[in-house]
Amino acid sequence: MDGSAKGYRITSEVEGPPADHKLRAIQIVVRAKDWHPVQENFIVATEEATQTYEIAELDYQILPLSKFNSSLWDVVSDAPDNLLGQPAAPKSQPRVEKNGDTLVEALSRLDSIDALTNDQIEIEREGNTLKIRGVVSGDARKAAILTALGPILNLPDVYLDIQTAAEINHSQSKSNVKPLEAQRVDIPVNNLAITSSLRHYFATQRHLTGVTLDDAVQHFMAVAFDHSSQAQENASAVHLLMNAIPEDTQDTLSVAALKQWHTLVGRHAEVVEQQAVSLHDELSLITSSQSRNLSNQANVPVDGLHTQADHLYTLSNMNDKMLWNILVPPQNSGSAAAPSLTDLLHSLETEEHLSHQIMQSMQSSSFVQP
Repeated sequence: MDGSAKGYRITSEVEGPPADHKLRAIQIVVRAKDWHPVQENFIVATEEATQTYEIAELDYQILPLSKFNSSLWDVVSDAPDNLLGQPAAPKSQPRVEKNGDTLVEALSRLDSIDALTNDQIEIEREGNTLKIRGVVSGDARKAAILTALGPILNLPDVYLDIQTAAEINHSQSKSNVKPLEAQRVDIPVNNLAITSSLRHYFATQRHLTGVTLDDAVQHFMAVAFDHSSQAQENASAVHLLMNAIPEDTQDTLSVAALKQWHTLVGRHAEVVEQQAVSLHDELSLITSSQSRNLSNQANVPVDGLHTQADHLYTLSNMNDKMLWNILVPPQNSGSAAAPSLTDLLHSLETEEHLSHQIMQSMQSSSFVQP
């Protein structure tokens, strides 16, 4: 590994006194940027000291299989028959993997550590190259993503560009671009004009006063924003998953990969529905309209699943903005009419039905590849 590259040394040692001429420890050096092993040390105990055997990487290339003779992958058998007199096993056939399977496997591995909801991840296939880009919070999160992707990083048709916020700020500072800044958002709970409906509910229905009333209002708002945020994050995941596999490329997936993709989309759509229902129930406490309007099912688009995913993504973002404008209205809103709580409840009902429809569609057996 050259002097400019960073790496990690991983050591595994045998407990207790080492036995003579037995393996005492193993050390592996991996590159920090992609966890590729570049050196291995085997430490063996001897009578007088220890001896180290080093295996170092002098060169590294990833070559397509077309560069090799196909006979390299054949099973060679010197004997026509085995010891029992049975015919020898036929030669193994090269494993053919459909192009889309790698993409679904990458999506599944990223989802296993919540990267599709907690990180800014983009994944797409351009030609025969799978490109994975993203921005993460720090080095630990970046390492977790690299670990989750595992063997996919060693495939020749995978391009990875995961950066931390600090790395982006550092590169932007060199190019005189304003670095990223974290924005702090405070939720005011002591403004009677903003939280009048909430305060009225907790004062009249729960008979709370003083600090207890303020705490109840603050907790209510925090829970409502959490439901909205989770719905928004999972709607974004549905949007990402659907756009990663366009309709005209689904035939590149094996049956197993297609089922895995359906499961991922359906799982996130279900979370959107659950969070939208919970938010609707919470907000219904402070309004006289507590029943759902089932007629809002008519507002759910009947287009293809990809269009529905786009609509769900837009609707979830719109509902989150409506929630903020209702609970924390902007001070300089001008003449624009502020959304009402009833408008938000109706929109949440549409979000519920739409996410439920996507979930059911992905679970339907009619979507299984024949």
